[in-house]
Amino acid sequence: MTSEIERVKAELPRLPIFPLPGIVLLPGTQIPLHVFEPRYRRLVRDCSRGPGVLGLASIPEGEEGVGDKARKPRILPVLGAGVLARVERLPDGRSNILVRGVLRARVEREHESAEPYRLVEAVALPDESADADAARADSLRRLVFALCTAQRTSASAALAQIVGRASLPSELADVVAGAVIEDPYERQTILETLSVSRRLIRVERAVSPLFFLATGCPESLSASCPTGSVAAGNFNLGLALQPSSPQCRVIQTLDGGPADGDVAATPSTQAVTLCSGPDPADGGPIVYLAVQNRSLRQSPLAPDGNFTFTTTSTNVTGTVCNCPVDIQETITGVLAPATPGASQLGPDGGLTPAVASVSGALVDALSVTTGGTGCLCNLPCNLTYQLTGTRQ
Repeated sequence: MTSEIERVKAELPRLPIFPLPGIVLLPGTQIPLHVFEPRYRRLVRDCSRGPGVLGLASIPEGEEGVGDKARKPRILPVLGAGVLARVERLPDGRSNILVRGVLRARVEREHESAEPYRLVEAVALPDESADADAARADSLRRLVFALCTAQRTSASAALAQIVGRASLPSELADVVAGAVIEDPYERQTILETLSVSRRLIRVERAVSPLFFLATGCPESLSASCPTGSVAAGNFNLGLALQPSSPQCRVIQTLDGGPADGDVAATPSTQAVTLCSGPDPADGGPIVYLAVQNRSLRQSPLAPDGNFTFTTTSTNVTGTVCNCPVDIQETITGVLAPATPGASQLGPDGGLTPAVASVSGALVDALSVTTGGTGCLCNLPCNLTYQLTGTRQ
């Protein structure tokens, strides 16, 4: 990596850039791209024949002229500089490339260039390290390993391997952010955060809600419907963090100093399956929430489509709160029908009318496990998310 850093730094005075909306390259992460425009085909060709260094610059949301080849859309000044890790040339001149991030850089000015692609002068941005970085990195590493243990998927196994290879706190923050943070704005914020401690904290806040969602189900299950029920549809479940009272906050640092930070951020979209069937006890309609590698949640379903899922987990460790916590999770919401009508079971146990979407709220109520010590959060407290499910 040291040789790659020096190689990239040597090219920063005239760095070719690939401006893209919604793309952020973090050090230590990789981004695949399909290159089809002639100017960027030329960029890839020139990079391949030279040192193989380029920058991925993010075009801000709402910027005009992104698709206009005659204009130069504005780019954010902090970008990810990296190397071509792989180039797959296609017969028609297009190519598939893999760019590996090496360092952060800030654009100082843009060069006038005869090349069809843009060239900038950039300077490397060094990490700002502190004594507390190692302890904060250990906390993030424990949280990620706990998440991977709870999920038990191939993706989480790969993440655990990546985390195990990260030797420096700064490297750990970047590779975890690259794996779990999808939102371009949040990724750009991580890229622009030079303080390693603040970067680690932001990444912890992104991982924490994923962990809280996973802890209600330590056993590994597939996202399949239980016996006696049928699938009501597959949905993409989005969660947006909302204010709550009392809102969970980090109020103390590991060394005992005061702090004021978020416990969680908005997690990535999750794929879920809704199932329905008769209650074995009374035949009434039951709706199930099935998520891969999560325990199955179930709730009676009211005629107006309302439901409530409740799960409780005790002695949960590995969270940003740094102490064992009990988590009571409550999901309340409503199934919106595709056509007007009360929700009911059909002859096969399926729902009629069909479900078009899901909306509601998820609340994680956190409290200290009996006998727990060393808490960094204002327990007891709540994390509240707005829930939106769109049909796949």
